[in-house]
Amino acid sequence: MIITNTPVTATENLKYLPDEIRPIFVDIETTGLSPRTAAIYLIGVSDGITVTQWMAEDLTEECNVIQAFKDYLLSHEDYTLIHFNGQRFDLPFIKKRADKYLITFHFDEMPQIDLFKEIRQYRKILSLNAVNQKAIEGFLGITREDCYDGGRLIRVYMDAAYSDDKSGLDLCLLHNLEDVQGMPGLLSMLAYKQLYDLTAADGELSILKDTATPAGSPHQESCADSEGSPDPEGISRQEATARAYIHFRLTLPLPVAIKKADSTGQIILSASGNEVTLTIPVFQGVLKRFYNDYKNYWYLPDTDECIHKSMASFVDASRRVKCDKEHCYTKANGLFLMQSGAIEPVFSFSTESELNYIALTPAARECTSNHEAAAPLPLFDAIGGLAEAWLSDTLSQFLGAHCKAHST
Repeated sequence: MIITNTPVTATENLKYLPDEIRPIFVDIETTGLSPRTAAIYLIGVSDGITVTQWMAEDLTEECNVIQAFKDYLLSHEDYTLIHFNGQRFDLPFIKKRADKYLITFHFDEMPQIDLFKEIRQYRKILSLNAVNQKAIEGFLGITREDCYDGGRLIRVYMDAAYSDDKSGLDLCLLHNLEDVQGMPGLLSMLAYKQLYDLTAADGELSILKDTATPAGSPHQESCADSEGSPDPEGISRQEATARAYIHFRLTLPLPVAIKKADSTGQIILSASGNEVTLTIPVFQGVLKRFYNDYKNYWYLPDTDECIHKSMASFVDASRRVKCDKEHCYTKANGLFLMQSGAIEPVFSFSTESELNYIALTPAARECTSNHEAAAPLPLFDAIGGLAEAWLSDTLSQFLGAHCKAHST
């Protein structure tokens, strides 16, 4: 059996783990995908200080490799296993092959982090085409010396194990070494979990009336293509040039900056380093709140409003008509924040409008500025009791239905 010990030189990404976690990174190499017909020829582990590898010089040494791994775990009982898709492949494979040699493992009793499962949930926001280790390394800009994958190495190993030319064993060791050494590099992907944990209590809102962007903001989007040109809702760009900037501060920096628009193309999520900003159009003026049960309302043409049927007897019959869908509304004059969904009460321009808004509080006017960002306002103060629901609904457009606010 070949045993190697290689010092770990890069440890900065361990900061993405909670302080109480002491990691053991593990990866295996096998002669196939099924433990019933294939064997383990190489196991590599790292405690963040040293990468240790046990390689069978031929398949008769598989038992020795598995036993060495078990002895290693017994000396690291208070550590957390970290792997990539290990819950589905590596650990069940080890356990099944160990049974053949009457070696027992109790992986279910060990704390674990499966990086594949963690990273997979970020696939939408990061636009990942695949969620394998090499694809993630490519996203992070991590390069490899090894150009093989596990499948191609099977023939390399078998040829080297049962011939006089043992050079192929070095290729197998290199591939496994880079897999194990590369796993801590993937830890920075855990920083994206912070996007799913954002709450309204973390956010601060400021509003800028002009198309200019607040100093230091990464956003340069403007609601106006040209002053006064109509938008799809029939309002002038001049009326809709206000923008809200909702800022969040992350504890850990994101490894790669992201910038996404929601389904309307109007709401922008930007995240870079420790900063996250939502950029949202704001409308100031009169909007309408429509009611679905229009058959229970009367419309008053003189005042352009509707009243419930229980109040109709107080209005002269000549001054009211039965409501239809387009006229069953009440109007509100104020400051409104665009929303991706339909958090009630919903305000819009018409029943055909594709853009919905939520009313901002009077306090939000105080953080509105013409040219420079005024003092930011806590998100709860700007939106009120609907802040958490609005943020949850907005973030779900980018993250899917996994953000923290959906579970509260």
